[in-house]
Amino acid sequence: MKAGLRMPANLQKMLEDLDELERSQIDDIAGDMLDAGTEVALAGMQLRARVRTGKLKGHLKRSEIQRDGNVSFVEIGLIDAPAEVVRYGMVHEFGSSSVEAQSYVRATMNEDKGKIYRAMKARLKARGIE
Repeated sequence: MKAGLRMPANLQKMLEDLDELERSQIDDIAGDMLDAGTEVALAGMQLRARVRTGKLKGHLKRSEIQRDGNVSFVEIGLIDAPAEVVRYGMVHEFGSSSVEAQSYVRATMNEDKGKIYRAMKARLKARGIE
């Protein structure tokens, strides 16, 4: 002998509402964490960028937080910079036949990876999530 039990419609609706709330909180938390990591990464790039005229350093920016499905991300670097600044930045990042590479993007992402992750984790901890 067995009995069946179906989720009452009002409880099912509550679960669906909770699921939606959780998804929106996850996006909010992910955005907060990305903001923290971006601050550290951008500061590292600005510190490492060669300063002659200040144009390169002045054009280092971040994008708004973007989402692709469940993945949140942000772009950091020469966002919407003039072509001449992008060329200058590329030459310094990768070098050329006459200029030695002075990485500011790759160096930051490699050398400051721990700082970036710690900043992101601290934002999570500040929300009471460990």
